[in-house]
Amino acid sequence: SIILAYIFYPVYRKLNRLIKNKTACALITSFLVTIIIALPLIFAANAIINKSVSFYHGVKNIDLADFSAKVSKFLGANIDLNLYVKEVLNKISIYIMQGTSNFILSIPQRMVSLFVTISLMYYLFKDGKSLIEKIKNILPIKMDHKENLGKRFNNLIYATVYGVILT
Repeated sequence: SIILAYIFYPVYRKLNRLIKNKTACALITSFLVTIIIALPLIFAANAIINKSVSFYHGVKNIDLADFSAKVSKFLGANIDLNLYVKEVLNKISIYIMQGTSNFILSIPQRMVSLFVTISLMYYLFKDGKSLIEKIKNILPIKMDHKENLGKRFNNLIYATVYGVILT
């Protein structure tokens, strides 16, 4: 929440210039951030689920009899390559299906986490400046050191967040 609020705070400020109500701006910005993050995740999750199901069904219907016969002639032994390959692919597809199933079952927990993240982000947009000022007032150091520490902290977060995004 803190990182998302930091990244999208310039959007909140620009919107706040247009709409003077902090509550409405924080709500709109939180909603926009949610859409920007949730839509690609929903499409990606849907694609992964569909591909894993089609992979599972494709593995069940694979036939390597011709390839197995060619390998058997080359190695000179009766190797049932079809059985081994199907067994390995079946294990892989079961692993993928279990991962997909675990992801689907964790959706309620992820929704609660998303709700908490959005709520916290909303309050950070709305009251972030006053929260930073309260933290500055609590610090037992001189004001110029507080300002210097704030600037360094801001530069560090800026470099870290945008460095990770760029990477």
